[in-house]
Amino acid sequence: MSSYASRLIVIHNQVKELLEENARLKNDKNDLNSINLAMKKELEDKNKAIEDLTQKIQTLKLAKSISGDEKPQETTELKRKINDYIKEIDRCIALLNE
Repeated sequence: MSSYASRLIVIHNQVKELLEENARLKNDKNDLNSINLAMKKELEDKNKAIEDLTQKIQTLKLAKSISGDEKPQETTELKRKINDYIKEIDRCIALLNE
């Protein structure tokens, strides 16, 4: 009979250890999920910053083209973009006048 009691105590201790391990793993999972969310937010912020900087680079290139510091091919590209913008503005005005 004492053999059953000792086996029961061993099993009880193993179950207790497993429950403690389970609780620890749940805490670790929650911590990792929090870290993951923070990193996703940081990545999103960095991607937004990259987008903003890319837009600024394009704006600076256009400004250089306007000043005439760039090659004739880039000046032609600038003129084409300005014409495209003017056509789009004209289309918007026409839609507003309808």
